[in-house]
Amino acid sequence: MNEINLKNVILKNIWWLGIIVIAAVFFRVDMNYNNAFPLENAAMLKGNLILNSEGANVLHDNYSLPFYSVFFSFGSLLVSRITSLILSIFMLFFFYKFAERLFNDKSAAIFSVIFIAIESPIIFLGKFATVDILSLTLFSTFLMVIAEIFSLEDRSKKVPFMNIPKLYFCPVTASVLFTFAAFSNYIVFLYLIPASIIILLKDKKSALYFVLTTLILSIIIYILSYQLINNQLSNIYGNNIQDFKFSKLLIRIAEYLAIPIMIAYSTLQILWKTDFRSSWVYTLILSSLIIPLYIIISDEVFNIFRLIPFSLILISPLCGLVISKFININPSYKYATIFAIFFITAVSYWQLTKLETAYPQTDTVVKYCKEYFDKNTVVYSEDPYLISNNFYPFIGINNFKSLYYLDSKKNIALRKQDIINQIDNGMVDYVILNGLFHKELTDYLKEKILKQKYMRVMTQEFTINTLMYPLSEEEGTFDIYKIEPQYKLLRRFLASK
Repeated sequence: MNEINLKNVILKNIWWLGIIVIAAVFFRVDMNYNNAFPLENAAMLKGNLILNSEGANVLHDNYSLPFYSVFFSFGSLLVSRITSLILSIFMLFFFYKFAERLFNDKSAAIFSVIFIAIESPIIFLGKFATVDILSLTLFSTFLMVIAEIFSLEDRSKKVPFMNIPKLYFCPVTASVLFTFAAFSNYIVFLYLIPASIIILLKDKKSALYFVLTTLILSIIIYILSYQLINNQLSNIYGNNIQDFKFSKLLIRIAEYLAIPIMIAYSTLQILWKTDFRSSWVYTLILSSLIIPLYIIISDEVFNIFRLIPFSLILISPLCGLVISKFININPSYKYATIFAIFFITAVSYWQLTKLETAYPQTDTVVKYCKEYFDKNTVVYSEDPYLISNNFYPFIGINNFKSLYYLDSKKNIALRKQDIINQIDNGMVDYVILNGLFHKELTDYLKEKILKQKYMRVMTQEFTINTLMYPLSEEEGTFDIYKIEPQYKLLRRFLASK
């Protein structure tokens, strides 16, 4: 589409495009929507530990190498969330370039960006202080480079300021981006084989460069961090729940993907209006289903909102193509399309509000702890990063007890028994529970241990919703227990012997 036609399309639709853009910006500006989530606390804590040369003490996220957390350790929660917002802007830019090169159509690329910009998981991760948005940014850049490979007409064309043919420079660049994206979220490795096959169809040498460079970089990184990576991969399935309803899992996936997939599939109906091949439609749709299949096979219920954006990145260009064509076919198609976009925006806002309030406010708990904790306090917190991130380095990292801070070579049963023994023996000053992470252990501690040697000093009620934690649909409480004075004195006496 030439520049004049593009301007005409935008001017004719400026009223509703303006509303959608304003809505997309509005959804992103509230950085104080909630206190820090566990994953945000984890990212900030791990980054600070690495900067203080204590990075080996705490497991972070089973899906990424801890090093990436350094990006979120320079300042407060607000600063970390602004870092995510900046990364999300880069992600949208690289996504636009990907769609533009894929379609060779600026109008389709613009509508693709608008579509993905109003999707709730993309919005949420764009102001969520974790490595997820960094991974999405790297993945979008990787797709942009892959699209560049397919848009090359002159195989001898060279990179500006370099005497290197683009046909070989691009695959190597793509492999570097892919590898760093994959180690910031291991789920990206699922796309290695599809990406290799797609490049192979374009050029065998390009595919060879891509695969070899990716394998070499991955092996180097794995050798440098093999113990940590092995432990992470062995624990990816550790958080899964056995008694969930399969239908509920499908509903959670459909909430995010059903409408985009239906719109994308309709691309097949308007191919006669474009130069886009049907093979690309099927490639993008099938690639977008890789993540849902993984979620179903692995029962990965708690990370749906973190993984689905990879599918959205692949399917949204098709949605943008449909929108750009439908608004120009005839008035009936145009107004139906506008209605659909407003409907998607409303649904996304509803989903976003659920995501933003999917974890309890923790300021009351933290305020109590700041009033009574000192640098020698020993605390067990069921939320492993809430207290440690707020008090490290004032309190040494070894004073925070958690299933995530113990010997990772032990299985979960042995780690639970270690926690029970430490609390039962009075080695912990405070116990903070909420029933969201290890409900069985929490119930056991309340019934068998805490009643005898600890007193409950604070309770905060909360309600969790079903989008981020789809298996927990009841109200709960944050409970803080303090060791009885006589048991604390006994512990000190025994420690002096």
